[in-house]
Amino acid sequence: MRKLAPLLLGAVMVASGLLSALATRESSATDDEPAHIAAGYLKVMKGRFDFYNEQPPLVNTISALPLAFGAYTLPPGWNEASVNPWRYGKAFLYRSGNDANRMLWGARLPIVGLFLILQVVVYLLAFELTQRSWAALLSATLTAFCPNLIAHAGLATVDLGAALFATLAAFLFLRFLREPSTSRATAAGLGFACAVLTKVSLMLLLPWGLVVATLFFFGERHRWTARATYALPRLLLVIVIALVAIEVFYLIELRGGSLMAPFAEYGRHVSTIFRWVSDPYGKPQFLLGSFSPTGWWYYYPVAIALKTPLTTLALVLASFAAVLARPRRWTFDAAAIVLFVLMFLGAACASSMDIGLRHVLPIYPFLCVLVAPVALGAVRRWGRPAVVAVALACAGTVVSSAVAFPDYIGYFNALVPARNADRLLIDSNLDWGQDLRRLGRFIEARGIPKIHVWYFGGGDPSYTLGDKAIALSGCDAREPGFYAISRQYFRGHEKECEPAFHDAEYVTTVGSSILVFERR
Repeated sequence: MRKLAPLLLGAVMVASGLLSALATRESSATDDEPAHIAAGYLKVMKGRFDFYNEQPPLVNTISALPLAFGAYTLPPGWNEASVNPWRYGKAFLYRSGNDANRMLWGARLPIVGLFLILQVVVYLLAFELTQRSWAALLSATLTAFCPNLIAHAGLATVDLGAALFATLAAFLFLRFLREPSTSRATAAGLGFACAVLTKVSLMLLLPWGLVVATLFFFGERHRWTARATYALPRLLLVIVIALVAIEVFYLIELRGGSLMAPFAEYGRHVSTIFRWVSDPYGKPQFLLGSFSPTGWWYYYPVAIALKTPLTTLALVLASFAAVLARPRRWTFDAAAIVLFVLMFLGAACASSMDIGLRHVLPIYPFLCVLVAPVALGAVRRWGRPAVVAVALACAGTVVSSAVAFPDYIGYFNALVPARNADRLLIDSNLDWGQDLRRLGRFIEARGIPKIHVWYFGGGDPSYTLGDKAIALSGCDAREPGFYAISRQYFRGHEKECEPAFHDAEYVTTVGSSILVFERR
């Protein structure tokens, strides 16, 4: 099996890479992408950091690198303090003479690459836990065909990058603890730096690492003196390497500056995100038919239950139950993985920002890795029946993912009828603006000359649909004709929209996010 594992892993990566790449070719810009793309381009080309400082710059920079080799026109106003990143991003894509579809494709492709790297990291981490190629391949396959990871693998945002660099940092740090050499300390420091430079929420890796290191040394207390003498200086080296890497990255992108400039920039990121998660969030937050300004502590567990393939969910729940029921039977690394999931999910549940499963996306690779040692234990105990059960569950996840193609943002598992999804979750869980190009193909196939459009997302109806689009700013459906309404708006204005379209004919749902009606 070990000889076949690289070939099988390669096949899994090719299949999932094709799914994510082809899906992204089908999708229009999501709500945040124009701001992220413009921010990355301005960081790479102009060294401008205060344009869109809601998240650290690493993944925006990676995403923008292909655009740096093209001749794209920046609209005026990019250096004004009051510029709105979302409006400016749309102007950059659609109203500056640029090829928006080509820019989207170029900015999204590096994220697909990060997704493929994530699968390799998951394989390596699972192999470290089990020393079994088939168990590592199981975790990598669950990761590769997770619809929620595929959904964000094709978007020029930071969420997939956060999943990758959180997993990479954890993998490198756990390797360092097992063998605290200078080279592994350097790698672990760089891993932490990449994670912290990706998303502010990944700063949670720092207390996680401190707790894990403390528990590890406490567990090795019979060898404490010798191990501490060797390991503690190298643990400090991890911290130093991380700080130096962060400093160097910012100084390069800022085109120089004082040594304190990177810390000031990162402080602004932290301040912005802290306001989001501590104060009532500005956007409407929706769960199970209700809106709330402060969210629900159980929002993310519910979203996970509704948007994770049932077969993956069964494997993950069985793994958690096995680890928590008999924690002494499992390895230290498995316990560290459980700890990260609980800490990250707990922090998310404590926040007041409940607008999408994507905010807990980093826990998915950890959950997939945790399946490997538990599956190995089940096979050792029950033999062939366990092999069949695990194989069928893995196959179920692959099939669920393949059937969901090409719209992974709107994926819900079999518990949720597609027609009722917007009664349970909206925003980036269902409608993030991904189906505007599909709407264009629909009206072209139907020969519809004009259509009223109330669209939520990062696309531009005028750019995509041309003069066939009639702008609509609410549920005003008095005129005869076709109407396209984003489900985000329809559910958010339910009291106005349902009466307005009560006597209109429902035609179809384009993708998962745009309702089409006809009033005769």
